[in-house]
Amino acid sequence: MIRQRIEAAGGVVVRTLSRATDFLVVGEGAGNQIPTAMVYGIDCVELDGLNKLLAGTEAPTGSKAPTGKKSRKAKDPFAVPKSFFALGMNDGDEHFVDFATGNIESRLAPAVLNALPLEPSAVSLESIEAAFRLAGLVTSRDDDGDLRVHIYNDEANVLTHPKRAWLQFVKTFKIDPSAAEKLKLAAVNELNQEWEMVRFYIAAPDRLVADYVLPYEQGVSPMQLVLTLQGFVATVAEALRASEKVKLIA
Repeated sequence: MIRQRIEAAGGVVVRTLSRATDFLVVGEGAGNQIPTAMVYGIDCVELDGLNKLLAGTEAPTGSKAPTGKKSRKAKDPFAVPKSFFALGMNDGDEHFVDFATGNIESRLAPAVLNALPLEPSAVSLESIEAAFRLAGLVTSRDDDGDLRVHIYNDEANVLTHPKRAWLQFVKTFKIDPSAAEKLKLAAVNELNQEWEMVRFYIAAPDRLVADYVLPYEQGVSPMQLVLTLQGFVATVAEALRASEKVKLIA
């Protein structure tokens, strides 16, 4: 029924997300798709929201639907030309990609959009920190001197590994050290099976770690750093919310 209503409104229903997708209808089974939608900038709507969007495209009861060639006007909810990525604390740093042209537009400083990729030899903790600051994100250093970047009212550490030419995005959570080892392993196995983008592991009896590795053999751009951080933090948050076995985090 919903499929027919969407198609009648000029929309196309697909099972796989892409940059051409305008909306993801979220429900109980949408957890694995939400991080992908966030990276692509796809708007997520629940069924009630979808019904409201469709209500604006359907002909009134008793009247005939318009005939002739359909046009995708601005009011068509399936013709959203731009998708927004919210950064930081919603303080005006939003940026979006125009999928019709592939151009990136942003409220970020124009410098981050036009910045050339850092050459592999130029990648360092200092240059990475400068790139995040160029994007308008707040950075700090932890007690060990590691780089910490704040985003989504959240944060993650970013480490450099020059010998391997990769960057490591890391989040650490304190867990109950007295919890049974089997329970910890079950939680980690569940997370790793369901969320392939991020690796989860027990680093110590009281530490759960999530990380993601970004190779930079060909260099890395400030915008790539921002989008990777965004996807990593969003995926970890959604994974921990969705997991039934992660009850160990303090």
